[in-house]
Amino acid sequence: MTAADRFVTVHCDGRTGSDAATFNFITTRAVVYTSDELDTANSGNVGIGTGAGVYPVVYGTRQYAMSFENLAPVTMNGAGGTLVVDASSNTSVSTLEIRDTGAAADTYSIVDGNGTFEDVTFEGYGTLVVRSGPGSDLIDLVSLDTSAPPTAVTLDGDNATDTDTSADTLRVRSTPASTVSVTLLGGAGSDTYNLFDTAPTVDNILGPVFISSAPPAPPGDEGGSDFLLVDDSADPTGDMVTVTDTTIDGITGYAGGTDITMFFNVEPPAPPPPNDCVQINSGTGDDTIDAFAATGTVYDLIIDAGP
Repeated sequence: MTAADRFVTVHCDGRTGSDAATFNFITTRAVVYTSDELDTANSGNVGIGTGAGVYPVVYGTRQYAMSFENLAPVTMNGAGGTLVVDASSNTSVSTLEIRDTGAAADTYSIVDGNGTFEDVTFEGYGTLVVRSGPGSDLIDLVSLDTSAPPTAVTLDGDNATDTDTSADTLRVRSTPASTVSVTLLGGAGSDTYNLFDTAPTVDNILGPVFISSAPPAPPGDEGGSDFLLVDDSADPTGDMVTVTDTTIDGITGYAGGTDITMFFNVEPPAPPPPNDCVQINSGTGDDTIDAFAATGTVYDLIIDAGP
């Protein structure tokens, strides 16, 4: 997106009462929603371009731009393409949660944030990028609607300029299908990647997960000392798990290939040794974990075999 693309053509102020904004698309578009603090509560901007892409998103030629305040809710009805939800310009945001809206198989999911972030309900996009911006943030992928979810999801703890050095937490609890992949990008800080649902188990993650890999990750994304926790401790079934220096397989609910692909050195928060860390908590069943290194990537591996 160029500087010229950032000039808005329409400003909408909902003022008092309940005022909603709904965008209905009939063709594939790249849609960028940025939350900010320039106006009153529920302030932000929507930019629409011709581009697409997974990560980084290609905005393409500008089609429309709108700024808004005092609007709730915001709904995006897509026809393919990419939806970017970016809180880089809103310092009040520390938590972004992605979840199904609650009605089964109605195609709708929501990005719900704290602070002055205006939540956005969406459906119809092939790619979703959620970026939390500056400060130590949590991005929590709880669930997606099972009917036509985005097939490529990126959770990015960095800001729009890839300069955030804060410690972020990115969590994946579940994904609805093997066709839904999730990429986790922490930024240059000492970040934590959590893979587990409430139970805890990773059996509800039905698609592949990529950590610090777009691919490739932005320059500097692998700074800091990172920590990956794969917690399957409430799973009663036995798993055959294989761990290499870049992959973990056989532990999640994904049956279509490698469960987790890692392009990083990761590290526990305390004590901070020179290396990064991967911790795997296996379940209550008879698990077998086979760990070996192939290319010399260095990280600490902790295995909790459970009871």
